[in-house]
Amino acid sequence: MDLVEALSHEAVRQGKTVKVHLKIETGMGRIGVAPKDAADMARRIVALPNVELEGLSSHFALADTADQSFTAHQMQLFQEACARDRGDGDSCSSKAHCGLGSSSRIP
Repeated sequence: MDLVEALSHEAVRQGKTVKVHLKIETGMGRIGVAPKDAADMARRIVALPNVELEGLSSHFALADTADQSFTAHQMQLFQEACARDRGDGDSCSSKAHCGLGSSSRIP
């Protein structure tokens, strides 16, 4: 949250709006907010001045493998986080999931 608060402060100073994406940690184990915390984080972000939450994203670690069970689990976590985010209105308009192979296997 420190980074987005700093972005907000600088955007206000410059009289501009900054667009951000919220990364949802669904199993890659690198970065992002836990799915259960995503809606709260989204609300905190959209409350900041001059910040627009443009999208939610995640990274599907094994989307290019034959066994899609882990990817299905990640997709479920991501969809649940998106559904919770929509609980307070449509706070973001874009949802994305990335990973080698996910664009051809996952709609």
